Amino acid sequence: DPVLRIRAMSTRRITADEFARGRGRLLSLRWEPVPVPAGESPAWSTIRPGETVAPPDGEPSTVVALCEGESEGEDPVAWVLSVVRDWVAADRPAGSRLVVTTREAVAAGPDDAVPGLAQAPVWGLVRSARAEFPEAGLILLDEDGHDASSAVRAAAVASGEPELAVRRGEIRVPRLRPTPSDERTTPAGVVGTEGTMLITGGTGTLGGLVARHLVARHGVRRLVLTSRSGPD
Repeated sequence: DPVLRIRAMSTRRITADEFARGRGRLLSLRWEPVPVPAGESPAWSTIRPGETVAPPDGEPSTVVALCEGESEGEDPVAWVLSVVRDWVAADRPAGSRLVVTTREAVAAGPDDAVPGLAQAPVWGLVRSARAEFPEAGLILLDEDGHDASSAVRAAAVASGEPELAVRRGEIRVPRLRPTPSDERTTPAGVVGTEGTMLITGGTGTLGGLVARHLVARHGVRRLVLTSRSGPD
């Protein structure tokens, strides 16, 4: 079924100089601290890998799904997918929230090493679900190993932000900010020429263009291009 209609579209030419000037408006993702909200902490129920969401009881509820480690024989992404499906399919009261927590699965600062990489796909999964079901009250919360106290978690949930990270008791949220000029002019700090570059989806047209750019512009000499369709 049609989901939108375009009434009109116009195009205009842009010169190389105009494009170069526009690079000054590049944006980057920054995780910035936010003040901890005061007030009463919300009550919630907790589920862990292998457990399911309880049926609604008629009152708005907050459920925390603790995806903070890999259980024996339990795929964290498959479990979260099952939980999210049950959540959006249920007839839940307005104001109910599902908080999916991960452990060091995103880089919320320049020094984050992301040891919880196996849980990182959970963020893409929940983001996609939230785009399809914006009224479902889906929240992502990444915690570290220093402070996972209920008070900090409660403050994060009470903030009303859809995505948060806790680092040493500090609550951070993602924001788009102008990219500093020194980061725009030193791509070598981002692209290493000594190691091997992995390009997923690299066998398609865009992947080939990215590979050519890395070789021609950044001097990369070793690349691995993988197909998104696997052996097929």
